[in-house]
Amino acid sequence: MRSIADELRNSGIFSNDSQADDFAFCGFAAHVIEPGVLRAVALNTLIYTIQMNPTTNELDPCGQFAWLRKQLTVASNAGERVHLISHIPPALPFWKESYFRKYKQIIQDFAGVVDAQFYGHIHRFGYMASDSLPPLFLGGPVTRISHTAPDFTLMPFRGTQGSVVDDRVQWTFFNATQTWEPHASLRGVLGLSTLSPAALVNASVAMLRGNASTFDRFYALFEGGFATHSPSGLDQLAVSCFSLAFDWTDAFRECLGSVLGSFWGPGL
Repeated sequence: MRSIADELRNSGIFSNDSQADDFAFCGFAAHVIEPGVLRAVALNTLIYTIQMNPTTNELDPCGQFAWLRKQLTVASNAGERVHLISHIPPALPFWKESYFRKYKQIIQDFAGVVDAQFYGHIHRFGYMASDSLPPLFLGGPVTRISHTAPDFTLMPFRGTQGSVVDDRVQWTFFNATQTWEPHASLRGVLGLSTLSPAALVNASVAMLRGNASTFDRFYALFEGGFATHSPSGLDQLAVSCFSLAFDWTDAFRECLGSVLGSFWGPGL
């Protein structure tokens, strides 16, 4: 990690030794994009996963939770919004439950500071929305390993501080032309004027309640730009519930159960 940190420092990606030292210690780093406006905080979420080997029972591996609180406090005092970036998303069953709960509490405590969360790992374009948390955006893969069209996302910002995510425009690789081309925007597909938590929650609820045309458009983005099959009713329920459920072990099943129960009754 030290050699990688030094290379990033020498290349100018890290602007100071403190960033390089944090990264060398445990793979996390913070960077002020514009003082008083926006700060990016990159986390090492591998240490929280259920597949971490060797396992650890530490309450705060690498002291990263304490470090995150410090970064968010400094950003708050400076009037900055924060974008959190990492790979494995903070959702069960990916993370150990104790770490998921700690992270969720920190984000709730700084909900007015954290503007958005950006993660990957599942190889699908999507989002996870909650009334009490800033939106979490998931990026798709740039390879075909997951049997989806390769894609990546451009995200413009807006607002007086320039820190609010305005849209997500998916770029997909087109086989016929062998080029990357803009495919669709999340706002346009969902019919939204903003990607606020409330707007995203309402969009997911609308898809759950049977808005098939909106879901079909979103499902194409979810699959990388081109759905390989027409989504079933169960696809619609599962993907819509997924976008509302950070806590898959409870909230995801509860979401599915409540919707299925409304159709087929409590005897399901």
